[in-house]
Amino acid sequence: MGNDPPSPQKRTLTIDPPAIADGIATLVCHGAIIAETSNLFMSQVRKLTAEVQSIEADLSDVDYVDSCGLGDVIASYLSGRLAGCHLSLIKVHPGTLFMTRLSSVFDQRNAQTGQAPPG
Repeated sequence: MGNDPPSPQKRTLTIDPPAIADGIATLVCHGAIIAETSNLFMSQVRKLTAEVQSIEADLSDVDYVDSCGLGDVIASYLSGRLAGCHLSLIKVHPGTLFMTRLSSVFDQRNAQTGQAPPG
C-alpha cells in the first residue's frame, strides 16, 4: 500500500555515500523522508553545496514523504540555490510527485538520459 504511512519500524532514512563526478553529486536515498529523518537529508545537501555545482537526489527507494519531510526537501532546495548549487530530484515515484506536488518545484529528469520525462 504505497500511500500508507510506513510502520514505526520502517521509519528510517539512509543515504548512500555521495557519488561525485563532473561537479554533480548523486545522493541515493532509502526509506522515508519524514519529521524524524528529514534532518539527515538536509545535512547531506548542506554539506555538498560547498563542494559541487549540482546535487541529484535519487528518491527511487523513498516510499513515503510527510509534510515535514516535504518542507525540509524544499528548504534544502532553497538553501542550495542560495549557495549556487542546484538540487534535482530523480527517479521519484509518480504517486509521491502527485501527492506532494513536488513536480511544480523541482527539475525532473531521467538519470540515464538526462531528459525530462514525457508529459
